[in-house]
Amino acid sequence: MVRIVGAHWPLLRGLYHLSWSDCRENVLRLLDKGALEAHCSTHNLPYPKNWMLQRREQLDQIPADAFDTPLIAKPTQPLSGFKVRRINSKDQLQSLVDDYPTALPFLVQQWVPGGDDHIFFTALYLDNGRILASFDGRKLASHPPAMGQTTVAESVPDPRMHKLAERFFAPLHLSGPVSLEAKIDHEGRFWIIEPTLGRTDYWLDVCVANGVNLPLIEFLSQKKAPVPACSQTSGTIWFDTERSPLSYLRLHLNRNVKPTHDTWRPRFAYWDRTDPLPSLVALVRLFTSLVQRTIRKLRQMVR
Repeated sequence: MVRIVGAHWPLLRGLYHLSWSDCRENVLRLLDKGALEAHCSTHNLPYPKNWMLQRREQLDQIPADAFDTPLIAKPTQPLSGFKVRRINSKDQLQSLVDDYPTALPFLVQQWVPGGDDHIFFTALYLDNGRILASFDGRKLASHPPAMGQTTVAESVPDPRMHKLAERFFAPLHLSGPVSLEAKIDHEGRFWIIEPTLGRTDYWLDVCVANGVNLPLIEFLSQKKAPVPACSQTSGTIWFDTERSPLSYLRLHLNRNVKPTHDTWRPRFAYWDRTDPLPSLVALVRLFTSLVQRTIRKLRQMVR
């Protein structure tokens, strides 16, 4: 969606405000995962060792010892047949290429050990490189685990993560919403996973619930109105109960993942006691979807 809007902005100019319209080239360039390595290399940023797999014949260019530790593979283009897969052997990678030939090229890179709670992020709102607002957080769960979309997130101010995000975005002189996701290894080193540019992440509400209202800040900035100072708070955990309806229960049952604060408040994608209707509609849709999937599976078994 960011690519479509950015590429066709001349048709929309004058009808809408776009916070990153003046830096579209840099935004569009970094949407390609293949450009991420070059940016990190140029600016001495920590990025896992990787290989670009343009076609099946290039499988042999990945050294055999690269498979001594797990790898991950992800298409360089968004909305492909899959988001990311963990690879433990060359045969697995070859099968992935055979299953998704139209999703090539793949970015294949070394896997940074650790679960979801090793993944941190920093969200920024920028005005020509100047930081108007920021928020640091940590994942507690994602789907698929440790590789997918965030389903549980908390507020965790972390100067190291914040500094890494500043270093990553500073040379680009961007405007608008951006974020950077990184994973910390067992030795305490951060490794960049990927940036988000031209849009906010779906976990945006964890920022709003903890004192940093990024949508309001963007709105005021585009109106050329004063942007009030905001201070990040902690203690509210966000749950994506749309993608993972049982995420709240799973966090309570998972003894391996602990929130930073012993006492915390939940924030759900739909549920709010002052406005229960969206949550009720979501529950009806979830129940309908479960019934439909059950019926399809029963029909397949009968066949």
